[in-house]
Amino acid sequence: MLKWHHYAGLLFGVITTTWTYSGLLSMGPFNWFSSPGVTATQRDAFTGGPLRLDQLTLDKLREGAMAIGSSFRSSHGGGFLKELEVTQFRGEPYLLGYRAPSTDEAVQWMHAGLLPRASRPRLEHRYVSGLEPAAGTFVRFDEPRFGEGTMLELARAAMPDVPVEDASWLSEYDAHYYDLRGARPLPVLRVQYADANRTWLYVDPERGAIVQRTDDTRRLRRWLYQGLHSLDFPALYYKRPLWDIVVIGLSIGGLALSATTLLPAWRRLRRHARGFVRAGAEGRC
Repeated sequence: MLKWHHYAGLLFGVITTTWTYSGLLSMGPFNWFSSPGVTATQRDAFTGGPLRLDQLTLDKLREGAMAIGSSFRSSHGGGFLKELEVTQFRGEPYLLGYRAPSTDEAVQWMHAGLLPRASRPRLEHRYVSGLEPAAGTFVRFDEPRFGEGTMLELARAAMPDVPVEDASWLSEYDAHYYDLRGARPLPVLRVQYADANRTWLYVDPERGAIVQRTDDTRRLRRWLYQGLHSLDFPALYYKRPLWDIVVIGLSIGGLALSATTLLPAWRRLRRHARGFVRAGAEGRC
C-alpha cells in the first residue's frame, strides 16, 4: 500500500496540493486577494448618476413597450414582448425589452441549467428611449446615433485622471473575461489603464455599462483559483471532451493518493489503540 501511495504521490501529488490550496482560496481567508469592484464613480460615468424615474410618464412607458413589441413582431412574426425594464445611459432613461422565446426555441431553455458547460441561450432584446419612443428601437449603445467612440469616451471618464495604456475591442473571450457557457456578451471594449493596480475595465455596448473590472490582484487570484481549481486554462477549457478526460483522470489520481494514505493510517491507529487497551488491562491486573 505504501508503494502505491509513493507512486500516486509522484504522479498526482502536485495537483492534489494545488487543488487543496485553490479550494482554500474559495473561502476567502483573511481577505486574501481582495480588491474593490466597480466604483460608483465608474458606474456614474455611464449611467449619468442615479436613476431618474421622474422623467418617465405612463404614456411614454406604454408607447415604448408598443414600439419594442412591434419591432419583435416585424422581425420574428409571432414574437412578443416578455419583459420590460428601465435603465439609464448618460442621464437619459431607456426601456429595455426582451422577446419571449418561440415554441421552436423553447427546447433550448428547458434543460439550460442541467448541463454546467452547455451553451446558455440568451433572450433577444431591444432598447427604446424613455423620453422619445418614436425615435425607434436599437440594440446597442455604440450605434451611429450615439456617436463614434462613445464607449471609449465614457471609459476615459470612468477614470479621468488615469492614462489609458490600451483599448481593444474583443470579439472573442480573453483569459480573464470569459464564460464557459458562452452567455457573456461579445463584443466588449477592454480598456487597460496605467494606474498603480493596472486596472482593466470591460465595457459592454449592449448594456452601455462596465461588465467587469479586474486588476493585478484579481488576475492573480483568477489563475490561482479558477486556473488551478477548475483547470480554466485557455488551451483546455473550451475543448470537450479533453477537459473532462483530464479532470476525471486527475480526480481518480487524487482519490488513489488519498485512499492509499487513509488505509495505512487507519491500520496504524487501530494497532496503537489495541496496544493501549492491552497496556491498560495489564495495569489493572
